[in-house]
Amino acid sequence: MRKLLLFMILVISPVIAVGQGNSTGEALLKKLVLASEFEFEQEDGFWVTNYGENDEIVGVVLEVSDELLIVQSWPLEEPVSLSGAKLRSLLSMSYQSNFAKIGLDDDGDIIVLNEALLSELSAKEFEQIILGVGGLSQEILLDF
Repeated sequence: MRKLLLFMILVISPVIAVGQGNSTGEALLKKLVLASEFEFEQEDGFWVTNYGENDEIVGVVLEVSDELLIVQSWPLEEPVSLSGAKLRSLLSMSYQSNFAKIGLDDDGDIIVLNEALLSELSAKEFEQIILGVGGLSQEILLDF
């Protein structure tokens, strides 16, 4: 009996917690997405929108981790060689941006992202974050 109880606590409890943890965040995100001026599609548990026009279109991906909204974009299709001058340029862009920051992901690709608590996010702030991530991604696309 003791082993069964321990199994239930260690194995089943986290599965239940993971399933319930995202429902509040997902509901808050859905409300913001539906009120937004951007057109979103839901793909594999993520919300995706395109930002920009013509050849400068970048994808912006939204995901929820508990109640944390993660907005991210990979502006370049291919990995690039980052010289010292390019790294300084990225650092400068990241420093000047209010609503997005630049980083490198595990594969070495440039990523633009922002994180915010969904429970404290207004519709206007939500759109500012998307504009910030999309705009900075577009700037990188044009610069590289």
